[in-house]
Amino acid sequence: METSACIKALVFATTQYYNNKTDSTLVHLQRQLDVMIGVTAQRSNSKYFLPPQLAATECLTCLVDVLSDPSTVPHLSLKCIQLLGNLVHEPQIRTSLYKDFNLFAALASLIINNSNKASDNLALDSVQLLQKITYGQAINFYENYYEDLISYLVKQMKYLAS
Repeated sequence: METSACIKALVFATTQYYNNKTDSTLVHLQRQLDVMIGVTAQRSNSKYFLPPQLAATECLTCLVDVLSDPSTVPHLSLKCIQLLGNLVHEPQIRTSLYKDFNLFAALASLIINNSNKASDNLALDSVQLLQKITYGQAINFYENYYEDLISYLVKQMKYLAS
């Protein structure tokens, strides 16, 4: 399947999932995410996600929306993080995710909202993606989620140290 067709299929699957949250739409969305993870594993396909492309913008918006939704199941969030992790190797995409799509806020919220759940992989993968998208970026510490995230991370470090 062509990369642009995969992108459109993922956007469609995400829309279907949000219009009707059933097990079948969840499975379909997971399948489309798996396809895109495979497609984006080859870095040459990341060119389809460069910022000015409309389908790519829709796809990235869908992924960030999935991560921002507090009712998203952890394994679906993990797949989105894995897909985004494949894409952040491209500097333009990484910058766009940080500045245009506000991925930092979505990841911070995801980490904090899942802090009491048994989802260590989700928190770790989220922090690693957070590190990748913020590296070399100017950060505005006046946003609420920065303070909440730092507070959470300090508590986690204290917990691990004891």
